[in-house]
Formats: sequence, structure tokens, C-alpha cells
Amino acid sequence: SKKDNKTWGIAQYLIYEHTDRLGLALRGEYFWDRDNLQNLSGGGGTSLAEVTGTINFKVRDKLMIRPEIRYDKVISAPNISSHLWHRQNKNITGLIGVSYEF
Repeated sequence: SKKDNKTWGIAQYLIYEHTDRLGLALRGEYFWDRDNLQNLSGGGGTSLAEVTGTINFKVRDKLMIRPEIRYDKVISAPNISSHLWHRQNKNITGLIGVSYEF
């Protein structure tokens, strides 16, 4: 049973509002899946770290665009058969989010 298995993570956010329309955000996270609850690898003990940078640009009163770049890194994967990112130990992801409040 997985009820006694352990996994945990921590995150830190830094947000800077340059103007009413422009802001910057930086997020860092660390995650440890000691008992492979998240199925990150073929065995337990996998740990990951990531850093994400985001620009928050308010186009109009309720319309926001958020380009973002994220860097992920496998810190520890005792079982080398990790299926993350096609067996690579790091990954870079870019995306653009659009949100509208109504």
C-alpha cells in the first residue's frame, strides 16, 4: 500500500510589479519523491528542481499575457531508468499563457 509512502516539495515565489501593466515573477521549486509515489522513475529517491521566469503583461483591463520559461533538472535519480524528458536529466520549456477575467 502507498499510504505510508513519503513525498514532499517546497516552492518560493518572488513577484515584482514594475507598473500597473507590467510585472515579473520568479519561481523556484524542489520536489523529492522518496517512495516513487509520483512514478517519476523506476524506483524511489528521485528529486527534481526547477526555476521559472514569467513576464505578466496586462494588455487591457481584464486581459493578460504571460510568456514564461522554465528550467527543470533531475537532481537525483537512483534508478537510471527514469522516463522523464526522454531519459535526459534537464529540460527547458517555454510557453505563453493568455487569461481573461470576466
